[in-house]
Amino acid sequence: MGDFYGTNSTGLFPVPFFCNFSTIFTVASVSRISIYLIEYDDRQRQFQLYRRGRYAEFNLVYDRGTVFGLQTNGRTESILMSLPPLARWEYCYEPEPGTPEARLTEIFLQPQDWVNKTFAQK
Repeated sequence: MGDFYGTNSTGLFPVPFFCNFSTIFTVASVSRISIYLIEYDDRQRQFQLYRRGRYAEFNLVYDRGTVFGLQTNGRTESILMSLPPLARWEYCYEPEPGTPEARLTEIFLQPQDWVNKTFAQK
């Protein structure tokens, strides 16, 4: 890169690094704040709690790290810290047809061959 205002290329490294860092920090802050401004109804909250329950189920039954920690008498509180504080379980849950939750279930919660699937460009 040569000499740029009396500084070699290693001296210029912090400039783009901190510019990118501040941009990422700003976007993350705005995104975090705007999430709290989105209103949701009880149906959406119940679906969120149901999905959290499925996550907890996966963690406790299938996740190798969690299962290993529990089987080897690890510190249970530390192992279970990754679980959501609130969750719910419902037998044979089906979301209401035509809702965004039903669409999510139809597309993402069914087994897919994501590697070999081709997606149409919009």
